[in-house]
Amino acid sequence: MEGKTNEKVENLVKVPLYKKTWVRVLAILLAVVLAVSGVLVNGYISDVRIAESADEMTKKLAEREELQNQWTPVVGEELIRALREQGKADTNYRKAMTAVDEGRYEDAIEPLESLTEQIADVQTKDELLRLLADIYYSYARYEELKSTCDRLLEIDLDGDGTLHFMKGFAEAQLGEHASAVENLQEALDRDFGGAQYCELQLLLSATNAGMQDKAISTGEKLLTEELAVEGEIVTCYLTGLNYLQKGEPKKALPLFDRLLKISSLTDDQKAEYTYMRGVANLSAENYKAAKADFDAAIALGLDSTEIHYNAAVAALALEDYEAAKKELEIAAGRKDNAELAKSAKEMLEAIKAAQ
Repeated sequence: MEGKTNEKVENLVKVPLYKKTWVRVLAILLAVVLAVSGVLVNGYISDVRIAESADEMTKKLAEREELQNQWTPVVGEELIRALREQGKADTNYRKAMTAVDEGRYEDAIEPLESLTEQIADVQTKDELLRLLADIYYSYARYEELKSTCDRLLEIDLDGDGTLHFMKGFAEAQLGEHASAVENLQEALDRDFGGAQYCELQLLLSATNAGMQDKAISTGEKLLTEELAVEGEIVTCYLTGLNYLQKGEPKKALPLFDRLLKISSLTDDQKAEYTYMRGVANLSAENYKAAKADFDAAIALGLDSTEIHYNAAVAALALEDYEAAKKELEIAAGRKDNAELAKSAKEMLEAIKAAQ
């Protein structure tokens, strides 16, 4: 390659790597099995698929059948006694209690809502609304859950942060991530019993809200705790993404290194995390390591316009023009990102013209 070629492609090397929106995440199957204590849910959440974005990851956390199949609301004896003592054993009461006794919780919603309008006693209304919140939580009815939590917070009998957690969780599913961050943090400040699960939700919402500092501080705190392997995977990954988004790739690198040391990773996970480590290396100008990571991720089956484009940028930085052309040819011929494919084609033509 002549000296002028280096001059001709010099600006191409300086072009920043293609940075996808860092909250976007490739579809990877993860099993998040986090013990939740102190929550009004008798069960667990598992088989979470991170699909296309941290936002969708949040939604998937709420869409598990386990929430319905393993969840049983508790109707306290005090609530039943209070209703009977107040002479509320009317049609709504009978409908509600029959539905609850038979496990038809959604059928209990309408009569329970009617009862909340009839009852004046604050303590009894609080218990009724909490039962409704449980049902709305279980059946992923997040608008109703949020409004029910607001009604409960107006009564202001919440002392353990559960209501703030449930409201924050509902807001996360509704895409109201900034508000979710506030309520989830409030739950933690009130010593919410399921703290680690709440922290994971906080990490997700802060990521979605573009609050990198909050996401990073939450992720770093989680990583000092004893995590299940799957929780460690999610926390390392999202914290690493936030460091990248903040422009601190050197701080992201140890997190992706840690991910890749986990023995239970699937090939798809290995490919994704190796690729993301390559992105961090490329951002940190560790071009040789970046190219090695991209090659390894491709060998593991990862194939997109983005990975071939970034592999080409790393090769250009290493002045390996033949490798760069090879990757650009692949990227230019792909259909999954037309804009990036066009850029790859232009870069390829510039290199060929320089030669």
